[in-house]
Amino acid sequence: MGKVSLHAVDQMYKTYSDDPLLMLLELSFPNNDEYFIVNNIENITSNSQKYTAIPFTFTLPVDNDEEVPELIVTISNVGLELIESFSVNTGSITANVKLVFASRPDFVELIVDNLKLKSATYDSKFISISLGYDDVLNVKVPSQTYSSVDYPGLLRV
Repeated sequence: MGKVSLHAVDQMYKTYSDDPLLMLLELSFPNNDEYFIVNNIENITSNSQKYTAIPFTFTLPVDNDEEVPELIVTISNVGLELIESFSVNTGSITANVKLVFASRPDFVELIVDNLKLKSATYDSKFISISLGYDDVLNVKVPSQTYSSVDYPGLLRV
């Protein structure tokens, strides 16, 4: 786990905090569309980038050895701009997640970057996306099978 600031430790141990931890979500589409949203009631600027306030919820990945973790994000579909971008782009969509405190938006406490879109579903109210990494646990190594037919000199007995 990465290190967090003393301010973050102080805020996490309080029973009440007036400094909320905000999640910044950056979505990048292959056609150069980019969306910067924050789970907040007002827009914020972090490191010179404006994040639009759109309510969303997230479900943390399951922590086990059987599957590759995936973050599920459910975004309120207030405007229909995101639906158009998701329906037009079928290529690789990437995402970055950053955690900042409202009082210190330029100091990123935690970053999870280079996430890839695994799936997306949407209706008139919500967009639900699954973000994760490539499934490196189930990649066949080596990817090629060596046989005496393809490589007659390799397996000489």
